[in-house]
Amino acid sequence: MAADDKVALVTGASRGIGRAIALALGREGFRLALVARTGPELDEVARELESDGGEALSLACDVTDPEAVALAVRRAVERFSRLDVLVNNAGVVEGQGFRDVQVEEIGRVLDVTLRGTIVATRHALPYLLQHAEGAAVVNVGSLAGRQALRGAAVYSAAKHGVLGFADSLFENVRETGLKVCTILPGFVDTPRVSDATELERSRMISPEDVADAVLWALGASPRTCPTEIVLRPQRSPFRA
Repeated sequence: MAADDKVALVTGASRGIGRAIALALGREGFRLALVARTGPELDEVARELESDGGEALSLACDVTDPEAVALAVRRAVERFSRLDVLVNNAGVVEGQGFRDVQVEEIGRVLDVTLRGTIVATRHALPYLLQHAEGAAVVNVGSLAGRQALRGAAVYSAAKHGVLGFADSLFENVRETGLKVCTILPGFVDTPRVSDATELERSRMISPEDVADAVLWALGASPRTCPTEIVLRPQRSPFRA
Protein backbone atom coordinates (compact mmCIF):
# COMPACT_ATOMS: atom_id res chain seq x y z
CA MET A 1 0.00 0.00 0.00
CA ALA A 2 1.25 3.47 -0.87
CA ALA A 3 2.04 5.76 2.05
CA ASP A 4 -0.38 8.36 0.73
CA ASP A 5 -3.23 5.93 1.40
CA LYS A 6 -2.31 5.66 5.07
CA VAL A 7 -3.61 7.65 8.01
CA ALA A 8 -1.81 8.59 11.22
CA LEU A 9 -3.21 10.16 14.38
CA VAL A 10 -0.66 12.11 16.44
CA THR A 11 -1.37 13.38 19.96
CA GLY A 12 0.39 16.45 21.28
CA ALA A 13 0.78 17.51 17.65
CA SER A 14 0.68 21.28 18.05
CA ARG A 15 4.33 21.89 18.99
CA GLY A 16 7.74 20.38 19.65
CA ILE A 17 8.16 16.66 19.04
CA GLY A 18 4.55 16.07 18.02
CA ARG A 19 4.66 18.81 15.41
CA ALA A 20 7.93 17.46 13.98
CA ILE A 21 6.47 13.94 13.78
CA ALA A 22 3.31 15.18 12.07
CA LEU A 23 5.28 17.14 9.47
CA ALA A 24 7.61 14.20 8.81
CA LEU A 25 4.68 11.82 8.32
CA GLY A 26 3.03 14.35 6.03
CA ARG A 27 6.14 14.52 3.86
CA GLU A 28 5.97 10.73 3.56
CA GLY A 29 2.42 10.96 2.24
CA PHE A 30 0.41 10.13 5.36
CA ARG A 31 -2.91 11.84 5.91
CA LEU A 32 -2.88 13.29 9.42
CA ALA A 33 -5.33 13.57 12.30
CA LEU A 34 -3.80 16.10 14.69
CA VAL A 35 -4.75 16.03 18.38
CA ALA A 36 -3.84 18.60 21.04
CA ARG A 37 -5.50 20.94 23.54
CA THR A 38 -4.33 24.10 21.74
CA GLY A 39 -6.64 24.58 18.76
CA PRO A 40 -5.00 27.61 17.08
CA GLU A 41 -1.51 26.07 17.13
CA LEU A 42 -2.96 22.81 15.86
CA ASP A 43 -4.64 24.62 12.98
CA GLU A 44 -1.28 26.19 12.11
CA VAL A 45 0.32 22.73 11.81
CA ALA A 46 -2.59 21.57 9.66
CA ARG A 47 -2.17 24.58 7.34
CA GLU A 48 1.55 23.84 7.02
CA LEU A 49 0.81 20.25 6.05
CA GLU A 50 -1.82 21.31 3.54
CA SER A 51 0.47 23.95 2.01
CA ASP A 52 2.83 21.08 1.18
CA GLY A 53 0.05 19.20 -0.55
CA GLY A 54 -0.97 17.04 2.40
CA GLU A 55 -4.30 16.42 4.09
CA ALA A 56 -4.86 17.12 7.77
CA LEU A 57 -7.68 17.24 10.31
CA SER A 58 -7.35 19.32 13.49
CA LEU A 59 -8.98 17.78 16.55
CA ALA A 60 -8.79 19.95 19.66
CA CYS A 61 -8.91 17.43 22.48
CA ASP A 62 -7.62 16.92 26.00
CA VAL A 63 -6.28 13.36 26.24
CA THR A 64 -7.29 13.23 29.90
CA ASP A 65 -10.95 13.21 28.75
CA PRO A 66 -11.77 9.64 27.59
CA GLU A 67 -14.98 10.68 25.83
CA ALA A 68 -13.17 13.43 23.93
CA VAL A 69 -10.46 10.98 22.90
CA ALA A 70 -13.03 8.47 21.68
CA LEU A 71 -14.75 11.20 19.66
CA ALA A 72 -11.46 12.37 18.15
CA VAL A 73 -10.61 8.85 17.00
CA ARG A 74 -14.09 8.38 15.51
CA ARG A 75 -13.91 11.72 13.69
CA ALA A 76 -10.52 10.77 12.24
CA VAL A 77 -11.87 7.48 10.93
CA GLU A 78 -15.02 9.14 9.59
CA ARG A 79 -12.88 11.65 7.69
CA PHE A 80 -10.24 9.28 6.34
CA SER A 81 -12.08 5.90 6.44
CA ARG A 82 -9.19 4.15 8.20
CA LEU A 83 -6.42 4.43 10.77
CA ASP A 84 -2.96 2.91 10.33
CA VAL A 85 -0.69 4.62 12.85
CA LEU A 86 -1.21 6.02 16.32
CA VAL A 87 1.56 8.20 17.74
CA ASN A 88 1.15 8.73 21.49
CA ASN A 89 3.21 11.85 22.06
CA ALA A 90 1.18 13.94 24.52
CA GLY A 91 2.93 14.32 27.88
CA VAL A 92 3.68 16.81 30.61
CA VAL A 93 6.34 17.05 33.30
CA GLU A 94 5.93 18.44 36.81
CA GLY A 95 7.20 21.97 37.32
CA GLN A 96 8.79 21.44 40.75
CA GLY A 97 10.90 18.90 42.60
CA PHE A 98 8.92 16.14 44.27
CA ARG A 99 8.98 17.74 47.73
CA ASP A 100 7.15 20.79 46.33
CA VAL A 101 4.88 19.21 43.74
CA GLN A 102 1.15 19.60 44.36
CA VAL A 103 -1.14 16.56 44.48
CA GLU A 104 -3.21 17.97 41.63
CA GLU A 105 -0.09 18.24 39.49
CA ILE A 106 0.78 14.60 40.19
CA GLY A 107 -2.59 13.61 38.81
CA ARG A 108 -2.17 15.80 35.74
CA VAL A 109 1.24 14.34 34.84
CA LEU A 110 0.00 10.76 35.23
CA ASP A 111 -3.26 11.43 33.41
CA VAL A 112 -1.70 13.06 30.35
CA THR A 113 1.48 11.03 30.05
CA LEU A 114 0.36 7.53 31.03
CA ARG A 115 -3.42 7.35 31.16
CA GLY A 116 -3.76 9.40 27.98
CA THR A 117 -1.49 6.95 26.16
CA ILE A 118 -3.50 3.96 27.35
CA VAL A 119 -6.89 5.51 26.61
CA ALA A 120 -5.91 6.71 23.11
CA THR A 121 -4.55 3.28 22.30
CA ARG A 122 -7.67 1.56 23.60
CA HIS A 123 -9.94 3.63 21.36
CA ALA A 124 -7.67 3.43 18.30
CA LEU A 125 -6.87 -0.28 18.53
CA PRO A 126 -10.01 -1.69 16.85
CA TYR A 127 -9.34 0.46 13.77
CA LEU A 128 -5.62 -0.29 13.72
CA LEU A 129 -6.33 -4.01 13.81
CA GLN A 130 -8.45 -3.75 10.67
CA HIS A 131 -5.18 -3.16 8.77
CA ALA A 132 -2.76 -4.68 11.28
CA GLU A 133 -0.08 -5.67 8.76
CA GLY A 134 1.75 -2.37 8.28
CA ALA A 135 -0.03 -0.62 11.15
CA ALA A 136 1.67 0.58 14.33
CA VAL A 137 1.37 2.17 17.75
CA VAL A 138 4.39 4.41 18.38
CA ASN A 139 4.85 5.91 21.83
CA VAL A 140 7.16 8.83 22.52
CA GLY A 141 8.73 7.75 25.80
CA SER A 142 11.87 9.05 27.44
CA LEU A 143 15.17 7.88 28.87
CA ALA A 144 13.46 8.90 32.13
CA GLY A 145 11.40 5.75 31.63
CA ARG A 146 14.56 3.64 31.86
CA GLN A 147 16.68 5.53 34.39
CA ALA A 148 16.22 8.05 37.17
CA LEU A 149 15.68 11.68 36.23
CA ARG A 150 16.42 14.15 38.99
CA GLY A 151 13.64 16.64 39.60
CA ALA A 152 10.93 14.76 37.70
CA ALA A 153 9.94 11.74 39.78
CA VAL A 154 6.30 11.70 38.66
CA TYR A 155 7.17 12.13 34.97
CA SER A 156 9.74 9.35 35.29
CA ALA A 157 7.14 7.07 36.90
CA ALA A 158 4.68 7.85 34.10
CA LYS A 159 7.23 7.07 31.39
CA HIS A 160 8.15 3.80 33.12
CA GLY A 161 4.45 3.01 32.96
CA VAL A 162 4.31 3.75 29.25
CA LEU A 163 7.06 1.20 28.64
CA GLY A 164 5.30 -1.42 30.74
CA PHE A 165 2.05 -0.83 28.90
CA ALA A 166 3.74 -0.96 25.50
CA ASP A 167 5.57 -4.21 26.29
CA SER A 168 2.34 -5.87 27.38
CA LEU A 169 0.40 -4.52 24.42
CA PHE A 170 2.98 -5.91 22.01
CA GLU A 171 2.64 -9.38 23.53
CA ASN A 172 -1.13 -9.13 23.11
CA VAL A 173 -1.11 -8.07 19.45
CA ARG A 174 2.15 -9.34 17.99
CA GLU A 175 0.53 -12.25 16.11
CA THR A 176 -1.67 -9.78 14.22
CA GLY A 177 1.35 -8.02 12.69
CA LEU A 178 0.66 -4.73 14.48
CA LYS A 179 3.92 -3.07 15.54
CA VAL A 180 4.29 -1.47 18.97
CA CYS A 181 7.34 0.75 19.42
CA THR A 182 8.48 3.20 22.07
CA ILE A 183 11.04 5.90 21.27
CA LEU A 184 13.26 6.76 24.25
CA PRO A 185 15.02 10.08 23.64
CA GLY A 186 17.35 11.85 26.02
CA PHE A 187 17.10 15.63 26.39
CA VAL A 188 15.23 17.10 23.41
CA ASP A 189 15.49 20.77 22.51
CA THR A 190 11.91 21.90 23.17
CA PRO A 191 10.41 24.68 25.30
CA ARG A 192 9.84 22.07 28.00
CA VAL A 193 13.57 22.29 28.80
CA SER A 194 14.21 25.49 30.74
CA ASP A 195 16.85 27.95 29.57
CA ALA A 196 17.96 28.14 33.20
CA THR A 197 19.22 24.55 33.23
CA GLU A 198 22.84 23.48 32.97
CA LEU A 199 22.19 22.04 29.50
CA GLU A 200 23.70 23.17 26.21
CA ARG A 201 20.85 23.30 23.70
CA SER A 202 23.09 22.91 20.67
CA ARG A 203 24.04 19.43 21.90
CA MET A 204 20.50 18.24 22.59
CA ILE A 205 18.47 15.94 20.38
CA SER A 206 16.17 17.84 18.03
CA PRO A 207 12.45 17.10 17.59
CA GLU A 208 13.26 16.17 14.00
CA ASP A 209 15.64 13.47 15.26
CA VAL A 210 12.74 11.88 17.13
CA ALA A 211 10.57 12.15 14.02
CA ASP A 212 13.27 10.34 12.02
CA ALA A 213 13.18 7.50 14.57
CA VAL A 214 9.41 7.21 14.16
CA LEU A 215 9.80 6.91 10.38
CA TRP A 216 12.52 4.31 10.82
CA ALA A 217 10.29 2.25 13.11
CA LEU A 218 7.41 2.39 10.64
CA GLY A 219 9.69 1.31 7.83
CA ALA A 220 11.10 -1.71 9.64
CA SER A 221 10.80 -5.13 8.06
CA PRO A 222 7.48 -6.92 8.73
CA ARG A 223 9.58 -9.74 10.17
CA THR A 224 10.78 -7.53 13.02
CA CYS A 225 9.39 -5.05 15.51
CA PRO A 226 11.74 -2.43 17.01
CA THR A 227 9.94 -2.37 20.36
CA GLU A 228 12.34 0.23 21.81
CA ILE A 229 14.56 2.81 20.14
CA VAL A 230 16.95 4.68 22.46
CA LEU A 231 18.20 8.07 21.30
CA ARG A 232 21.13 9.56 23.20
CA PRO A 233 22.90 12.81 22.31
CA GLN A 234 26.17 12.07 20.56
CA ARG A 235 27.91 14.58 22.86
CA SER A 236 26.92 15.23 26.45
CA PRO A 237 24.48 18.17 26.63
CA PHE A 238 25.62 19.09 30.13
CA ARG A 239 27.79 22.18 30.35
CA ALA A 240 31.28 21.57 31.75
